[in-house]
Amino acid sequence: MAGWVVDAFDHPVGGANVYVEPRSRGQFETAIWGLSGRATSGPDGSFWIANAIYGASYRLTVEAPAFAAVQRDLPALERSAPADPVRVVLTRGRQPWGTVVNPEGTPVTGSQVRLLWPPDDPVAGQADGNRDAAEPVHSNDRGEFEFPLVAPGPYGLAISHPEHLDLTGKVAGVPHGEGYTDLGVFTLTPGAEIHGTVVDSSRRPVPGAEVQTRQRGQALSRQERTTTTDQDGRFRLSGLLPVLADLTAVADGYITSVVESVRPATREPIVIELGEGASLAGRVLGTDGTAAADVEVRLTLSMDEQFRTGASLLWRGLFKRGRTDADGRFRFNDLTPARWTAKANNEESGATEDGIELTAGALREIELRLQPLDRLTVHVTNHLGEPVANARVVVSPQGRGQQRAQGHTDSGGHVDLWISPGPATARVEHPNLLSRSRDIELGQANNELHVQLDPGWEISGTVRSASGFPIQGTVVEAGKPLSRNSGKDASRALTLSLRGLQRRLKPPSRSVSAADGSFRLTRLDRGRYLLIARLPGYTERESAEEIEINGQSVAGVEIVLVPEASILGTVTGLPSSEIPTAEILAWSDTSFRGATPDSEGRFELRALAPGTWRLIASAGDRRSVAQSLTLEPGAAGASVELRFEPGFRLSGQVLIAGEPASGGFATRTEEPAPHTNGSPGPFRSGRPASRQL
Repeated sequence: MAGWVVDAFDHPVGGANVYVEPRSRGQFETAIWGLSGRATSGPDGSFWIANAIYGASYRLTVEAPAFAAVQRDLPALERSAPADPVRVVLTRGRQPWGTVVNPEGTPVTGSQVRLLWPPDDPVAGQADGNRDAAEPVHSNDRGEFEFPLVAPGPYGLAISHPEHLDLTGKVAGVPHGEGYTDLGVFTLTPGAEIHGTVVDSSRRPVPGAEVQTRQRGQALSRQERTTTTDQDGRFRLSGLLPVLADLTAVADGYITSVVESVRPATREPIVIELGEGASLAGRVLGTDGTAAADVEVRLTLSMDEQFRTGASLLWRGLFKRGRTDADGRFRFNDLTPARWTAKANNEESGATEDGIELTAGALREIELRLQPLDRLTVHVTNHLGEPVANARVVVSPQGRGQQRAQGHTDSGGHVDLWISPGPATARVEHPNLLSRSRDIELGQANNELHVQLDPGWEISGTVRSASGFPIQGTVVEAGKPLSRNSGKDASRALTLSLRGLQRRLKPPSRSVSAADGSFRLTRLDRGRYLLIARLPGYTERESAEEIEINGQSVAGVEIVLVPEASILGTVTGLPSSEIPTAEILAWSDTSFRGATPDSEGRFELRALAPGTWRLIASAGDRRSVAQSLTLEPGAAGASVELRFEPGFRLSGQVLIAGEPASGGFATRTEEPAPHTNGSPGPFRSGRPASRQL
């Protein structure tokens, strides 16, 4: 990749920092092969970055003193055509500033404010939309914050403060020109609090324990807080939503503990008890019986043990990893008392021991003797029979609990892997070719596998406006569609995360339209595909019909973008303390959007296509209100009020053999109609009937 950096007067800018990184960094393949690169522009403004991967899209960022940073998405490089030099124009830009206050208008000091690069999707919060466009800043004693120079365009804004609810999903527009630009006044809502003490099994306080909270039922806003206990084991977590939370406590010498379903703002202290952990030590011996140094040792819990001990709630408690010392020894502490599996391996040998029973407060020692593994040689070629270099090969044993083997092919298309015999699955991947998987049976001694990777097929076309002008910079994705019924069930939509709802496609192929509006999606396998086009300021467009690839490429696809429309709305009928817990979800036949209201209940849903949209708002107690409205073609937007009616509260007690049962889940279902005999149901207006569970 090569190009020049100039200023607004076409003068070269030397000393600019230029770097590129994989465009789809959230996708596994690009993270493996899409190498990042950095350079500094010379006196003539030129720069040059080597080792870019053909077929991968990149994001270019340029920064220079006294100029606003610039970010640009580059189209994928193709072997068949030389890459055009990139010309980057730096401007002085503007300095965004704003003010943070509480609902009474009092300045909030010490708020962290982040200015984010605009996301791929028109809805803030996607993977590429949470990267800082500038270093985070903090509000002063007047509640004011100020960023350095930034380029014009849309940005995301995120504000956090330990005592207040996080403010996310805001969009800040920076106009062209120089000087300052006022982003406005942002209101933070004070949050609820949880406090308590962390103790050991003898009820003694545990200082220095880390306590973290994760709040439930919030698909759009994840309010997380972390603190450390003081010398008396006390902790305090603030800035929380008034909804149920799970508390996790971690401390050296103890196993991690979770307290579920804690309600903030009750003023009752929470006691978290940490249990004593188990320890496992041992020694790894090589195939010749001598100490095996620098060998990786891994501990894992079986699925049954995870559920039995509750460790499935704690990802950090599912596995442990370490390496042997010079004498082949290893040790793990703070383990959950349970049956563990220990594995040790180097490149050509391995050992496994199952069912290692560990008890609280006890140390158990084991010995692992490495046994030789068998060699698998994988040969990878393309459809012309030519060797394929840098192909990633992963071989996973089937149902044997063994460690998978992986590596990359050399210039001759070969790679040697060491793995235990038996049935396995081999997967071969390359950024420019279709991936392939094969089920194989590995025997003793040497094994060979030949895999051919095909180039796949393409979908190409153009992106234009309704008036026929080509549109550059549109992100076009092709993916195999999921069921369209995923958004029809409102109760399901409320429980799924927004990100999962928006990603209706399986991992897609991606392209960015060029100056003439053209796009080209490569490496597609046989099957049916949907196309989605995204560009800020325009409505997200999904192809009306699926495109089928059946042994040949498809060309001439035309995508027409129309300006976006918005829904401005207000949530009413909720107490002020519950407004921060409200979430709004909207969906049409093909698209999903989500938003959270501000402290006054106002929200905005952007980048909407014409048609009928179904809106549903849910509050912290899971009450909901639904409404539909239609956006007419050419309309800039519409307004809506989502009003919550007063609800009823149902309380009770769960007993097991007459004793209170804690830690269970209670749900309610609405009866669709009265009983056929006309008798009232168990929960009707009037005197409530008792129910025994």
